[in-house]
Amino acid sequence: MGRMKIVLLQPAALLVSVLLVAGCGQVSLSEDERFERAQQHEEAGDLRAASIELRNLLQQNPNHAEGRMALGTVSLALGDIATARAELARARELGADSAMLRIPQARLALAEGEYGPGARTPRRG
Repeated sequence: MGRMKIVLLQPAALLVSVLLVAGCGQVSLSEDERFERAQQHEEAGDLRAASIELRNLLQQNPNHAEGRMALGTVSLALGDIATARAELARARELGADSAMLRIPQARLALAEGEYGPGARTPRRG
């Protein structure tokens, strides 16, 4: 009876080991690989997958300015204005290229209604 338990446990232990190794494969991606995968997803039009990759990247390195800027841009495209605002601001704080931030920040301002037909006009005074 004891030998039968061992024989039955071996395949289960092997299966658990394989699943653990397969699951760990995703963790070992470098920051550059994650960023590249996010760009590929974005180019393919899969913005949700791009967002997930960028969030994973930022878990690895919260100070990745380019990743913050990209997540802000993707979030804006997904209609998540609050996340876009926060990520673009954080990217600016981290020293992201201000020239590269201009277009996403302008799109954010439009999305927030700061400019355009329904925008409020500043008072002169």
